[in-house]
Amino acid sequence: MSNNPSSEMIEEGRFNEMQQTVLLIEDNSIDAHLIQAYINKMPGAPFQVIWETRLDDGISRLKKKGIDLILLDLCLPDSQDLDTLLKVQKQVSTVPIIVLTGLNDEDIAVESVKCGAQDYLVKGQTDSSLLRRSMRYAIERKRAERDIHSYQEQLRSLAAEVSLTEERERRRIAHDLHDHIGQLLVLAKMKLSSFHSTFGKQVAKPVGEINELVDNAIRYTRSLTAELSPPVLYELGLEAAILWQAEQLQMRHDIKVVVEVNDEPIQLADEMRGLLFRAVRELLHNVIKHARAHQITIRLTGQVDHILIEIIDDGTGFDTKIIDRKNCQQHGFGIFSIQERLKYIGGSLFIESEVGKGTRVLLSAPKFC
Repeated sequence: MSNNPSSEMIEEGRFNEMQQTVLLIEDNSIDAHLIQAYINKMPGAPFQVIWETRLDDGISRLKKKGIDLILLDLCLPDSQDLDTLLKVQKQVSTVPIIVLTGLNDEDIAVESVKCGAQDYLVKGQTDSSLLRRSMRYAIERKRAERDIHSYQEQLRSLAAEVSLTEERERRRIAHDLHDHIGQLLVLAKMKLSSFHSTFGKQVAKPVGEINELVDNAIRYTRSLTAELSPPVLYELGLEAAILWQAEQLQMRHDIKVVVEVNDEPIQLADEMRGLLFRAVRELLHNVIKHARAHQITIRLTGQVDHILIEIIDDGTGFDTKIIDRKNCQQHGFGIFSIQERLKYIGGSLFIESEVGKGTRVLLSAPKFC
């Protein structure tokens, strides 16, 4: 037989070593004293119990902090049923909650778990061992939830930083293409013209062929520059860049695009311009690809500290309930990616659509991040 301790034994040892404070909110004194007796029987005395009989008193105690676990009766003199749980959760979302319920209230208890309680115990069917196990697992599960949430926040922060860094790099590469490679190609074209003038017909054919290659390279460089980071975005602003994008879409896809902007230019941080332009462009491409729309309307509105961008199409529409992360991310920047990046900088994305009635997308973002 192995002498190595199991993971459960290790967790048990760690649990015994921790001094935890439990807030018991229970108006029935018999049930309250029974629960405290069960807790007192637990080896190592890992818990200190604070008992309150009313929800208001319990919430007042929660505001003082230092509570590691809540044992909550849902039916109290000043609150009933799920509303009791929701009021506690509104006060503290990081403390695990175990619901205490009567024999006839198990349906409500199950609903409580669905609403975020870690567990429920039925009064009259609980002993010290069951209570200890439930309390231990509730604390461990809540700790795991907090770790996962923290990890998700770190990933969201990292993704946003990557996005802003990517935007700066796109601008740098576009700048180099426009100011260096583009200039060199134009200079090469001028040199070819001078060469042709000097030597005349005897070099006309090869010079013409080289000139055509240079023209193609210039067109490709300009196209790549516009794709990476159109100069108009940083020279004239987001409104001008969206107007330019609308003209491009109309020419390429034979669709009417109406852009409505404020009379006053909207001042934005450079990184914000790039992020919003790419988001709008991605959403417009989704309309072109999937909506079969005849017209798109884009409205830009500058608020005191926010910008609102509304994109409306008269296309086929869709059921917003079927949107999931996989479908949202299959088109590059993606709706999910836009949502996450906007969320990190304090913005949001709202989608309103119905089959056969088109789609409305509303983006909101701070002017400076």
